[in-house]
Amino acid sequence: MAQVYWFKAESSARQAEDYTEARNYALAAIDGVDAYIPNTLTAFQNVQRNLNTEYPAVYMQSLNFGNVGAIYGSPYDYLGFAPANLKVDPGFLESFDNDDIRKAAYFNGAVLSSTWPDGMPNGPKYVRIHLFTPEEAYLILAESYCRLNQNEQALATLNKFKGFRGATAKNNLNNEQLLREIISERRKEFFCDTDKRWLDLKRYRLGTMQRKLKFFDKEFDIKVEAGGYHYALPIPLTELQENPHIVPNEGWNPIIF
Repeated sequence: MAQVYWFKAESSARQAEDYTEARNYALAAIDGVDAYIPNTLTAFQNVQRNLNTEYPAVYMQSLNFGNVGAIYGSPYDYLGFAPANLKVDPGFLESFDNDDIRKAAYFNGAVLSSTWPDGMPNGPKYVRIHLFTPEEAYLILAESYCRLNQNEQALATLNKFKGFRGATAKNNLNNEQLLREIISERRKEFFCDTDKRWLDLKRYRLGTMQRKLKFFDKEFDIKVEAGGYHYALPIPLTELQENPHIVPNEGWNPIIF
């Protein structure tokens, strides 16, 4: 429920009490879990391998091979097909403190590590998904405090979370700076974690992306502005044809191929 109220609070369905509810449910979610949150590189990787049976999170996994090697590491590392040629954004890399255990887990110098996410050598990799973790609850709690203008509690919660990861505590942040720091911490914590970054780009109205694409011999030069309509996917044409009362999502009418 913490996730539900947290996301709803910045949606068109928002209600005044959403962040209060997100705070309350996040507080309940972190009750008694601190001892299970990993604070070393080995413990962090063991959670990804599901070796810590007491880790309080809903867990799913599936076996994959080279199809997602660019994200999770490649089983063909020894042949030269590996994340070694995937450069990491310098600004993102610099956002990690030197002692942050996530930096050692994610990267090998300035490139993505082929052993992520579990620290295991190349070979078949498992896609491991934690649907809701105590770490996410901590970050939801910090943001909820911030949005409720309870900056002292927000900063204390954020710094406690940073302590689990070996990151440096922050001080003397105003409300706007604090929110930016929480968003930055989410980017570091949920790196390559399903679609969380995509949802954060949408929710926080961050960044601009531009891509050149080609479909059915037609070229498209797509620019996605922060908060742009592209973040809401088009309603399928068959659905619109079946029900003429459905209004297409903004910007997607007509869909041209």
